Amino acid sequence: MSFLSNLGRIPVTTGREPDRLRGDRVEAVGVQGRRLFIALKIWRYSPQPWLERFYWHTFKPVFAAALILWYTPRYAMIVRRCFGISVFEQIVQQCRLGFRDWVNPRCYYFHEHYRKTGPVDCDGYVMRHECKEGLIKVLHKLRPTIHGKRINLGHKLRFAQACIRFGLPAVPVIGIASRGRMKILDRAALQGDLFMKPEVGRGAVGARAIRRRADGSFEYGGRTVTLATLLSRVTLRSRIAPQILQPMLQNHPGLADLADRSLITIRIITCIGLADQPVVTHAMLRTLSKLEPNWPTGEEYAAPIDLTSGRMGMMCGDSMIGPLDWFEFHPITRRPVTGRVVPQWAAIRALAVAAHHAFADRMIVGWDIALTPEGPILIEGNSYPDTEFLQRVHRQPIAASPLGPLLDFHFSRLVEIGGEVRSVPSAVP
Repeated sequence: MSFLSNLGRIPVTTGREPDRLRGDRVEAVGVQGRRLFIALKIWRYSPQPWLERFYWHTFKPVFAAALILWYTPRYAMIVRRCFGISVFEQIVQQCRLGFRDWVNPRCYYFHEHYRKTGPVDCDGYVMRHECKEGLIKVLHKLRPTIHGKRINLGHKLRFAQACIRFGLPAVPVIGIASRGRMKILDRAALQGDLFMKPEVGRGAVGARAIRRRADGSFEYGGRTVTLATLLSRVTLRSRIAPQILQPMLQNHPGLADLADRSLITIRIITCIGLADQPVVTHAMLRTLSKLEPNWPTGEEYAAPIDLTSGRMGMMCGDSMIGPLDWFEFHPITRRPVTGRVVPQWAAIRALAVAAHHAFADRMIVGWDIALTPEGPILIEGNSYPDTEFLQRVHRQPIAASPLGPLLDFHFSRLVEIGGEVRSVPSAVP
C-alpha cells in the first residue's frame, strides 16, 4: 500500500505536548517541509509527477540562473543605495539560495533578505513549489473524510451547494452553462450586475464582471448586449469549459474606496490545531487589478490584517518586489490603508472558522471572504493557498507566525508515517 493511501487510515491525534512545538524545529519548518517533499517523494502526488521529476533533477539549476539574471538588474542598484550591499554580494546570496538551498533565488528580493546582515536564512520560509505540488495534499490526507468524500473546493457549483447545506453565507449560483446548454436557477437575479467564472478553477482565472446598464442591457466583452445575447454567449463559452453566473456583490462602504469596480476580498488562513479545531493564523485584504478594467496594472495588492484588532498594515504587490514597493496608501485609489480597521472583523474571522468546521476534512485552507453591506459573504475556499505572497505581505516567515508550530506538528506526523528524514542533507538535492 502506498504512502498516500496509508495517510487516510491514520487516526487524528491531539495529545502532543505544546512544548514539542518550540525550539529549532519550528524555526526550520520550511526546510523540514522541503526535506519531506524529497525524502518521502511527495512530488509523485503532484498533478504532473513526471514534470516534477524533470524540474527537480534537470531544469531547476537553469531556472535558478535565469531568475538571478532577471531580478538582479532590476533591484540590485536600489538595494545597494538603500542598504549598502554590493551587487556582487547580492548575487552571491541569490546563488546560495538557488544552488545550495534549492530555493527560488527571487526570494532574496521577494522576502527582503537584504534587510538582515549575514548569510541568507530561508529555513523558516515555506515555499510555494512544494506546497502546490504535493505537500499540502498529503497534509489533507491526514484528515478523516466527513462527507463520504472530500468536496472539491475548486468546483464553484459544488462548493456553493455545500455552503447552502451547511448554512454558510455564500454567493448563490443563478445560472449554469455546460456543453452548450444553459440552465437558469434564479431568473429574477438576472436583473442586476452579474459575475461569470469557470465552474472549476482557481482564483480569478477566467472570471469576468458583467455590468447591467440602466436600459436593461449588459456590458460584455467591450460591447453592449441584450440579456438574450449575453446568455447565448455564455452558453457558447461553455463548450470550452462549464461556466456559472452569480450576482455581483457590492463592497461594504467602509472598504469600497480601496477598489473601483472589483470586489475586495479578505484572505484568511485557517489550520487544524492541536485540539483538532480550526485556528486562524493569517489574514490579509486583497484587491485584484486584473478585475479592474480602468487600472493600468495587473498587480495583486494586499495588506496584512492584525488577527485581534482587524487593523491593517502596509500594502504591497505580488510582482513589484523592490524595497520601495510598500504603500501606506493604496497605490491606485490613493486611499489610506495602514492603520485602517476592517469593519465587522470579528464576524469575518468567525465565518472563516465556521467554514473550516464545515469542511473539516482539510488540514489548511485559504478562505476568501467579501464584506458586503449585508455582512461577510464566503466567496471560495482554497485547498492549496499560496504561501509565498502570504509571507511577503506579513514580512515574516511562516515559522515566526502562528502557522509555524502547527505545520511543525503536522510535519512530524508525516515523518512518523513515512520514516525519518534525518539522513537527508541540509541542502535538498
